Amino acid sequence: ISTLVILGILTAFNNASAQNSILPKVRIVNKRKVEGRNAIRYEHDSAKRWGYEKNHSNYFYVVPATSSEKKAPLRVVLHSAGGNGDKVLLNDLKQHDWFQYYGDDTFHVLYLDCRGIIKTDWWWGYHEIKRNADLYKNELAPAEKRVLSTIKWVIEEYNVDRNRVYLC
Repeated sequence: ISTLVILGILTAFNNASAQNSILPKVRIVNKRKVEGRNAIRYEHDSAKRWGYEKNHSNYFYVVPATSSEKKAPLRVVLHSAGGNGDKVLLNDLKQHDWFQYYGDDTFHVLYLDCRGIIKTDWWWGYHEIKRNADLYKNELAPAEKRVLSTIKWVIEEYNVDRNRVYLC
């Protein structure tokens, strides 16, 4: 997925009602240092507009840029199969040769997790899309809506350069 595709999809979320409540009830649940960088764990409930059958809680980490750049870029990290947001955060910051994930201190890094509801989110909505193939031909699945809402929230919360959002 290219940066332009992500930005195009995010534009679709840029209406007045979504602007006021990008993510519901975002709360910081943990702040810690990992390999000398701050890692902030956020949790939030699901939003009705995403289309989940039941409300549930999800989490993500943000590792803020430490450079003095006014509008830093954002690296969005989707963990691989069998992993989760916690594992990839720890491995990434310890193993810089994980080039597909690593964002140095000039980047804000968003580590997403897709295990909130295994039946619908795991693997980034794949099972839900497979179960309802006709529905999701022309509509985003709940997991996709959640991910894009989270990216938008981080862009606004951390004053990210919208022209430099990268997905790994």
